[in-house]
Amino acid sequence: MGMDEIAMLVAVAVAALIALVLIRLSGRRPPARQAADAPWRTQIEEELAALKQALATLREELALLRAARGVAPQYGEAMALARSGVDAADIASRCNLSVAEAELILALADKRDAG
Repeated sequence: MGMDEIAMLVAVAVAALIALVLIRLSGRRPPARQAADAPWRTQIEEELAALKQALATLREELALLRAARGVAPQYGEAMALARSGVDAADIASRCNLSVAEAELILALADKRDAG
């Protein structure tokens, strides 16, 4: 099982948990019961916020994996940075490349995005 499949599986699991939390939160309760459920509801809402953040992080990681697909491993991170809008100087410093290599990667990323 590849990284894409694992990331997608985790994203689906997180989405299922979010759906479960939303179903729990949508249930109608009598007013007296609502006051008793306040701490529980707060905890669920905090968990939901954490799950949403985890899902956003997984989506970002999946986008980076997809961007790096089909690129030599040493240039995968640089290609992902290029596709996310980072300039050549920053790519060069982050990936330990020359500015010329980073500019070439930017050009390749633009070409792939256009074609």
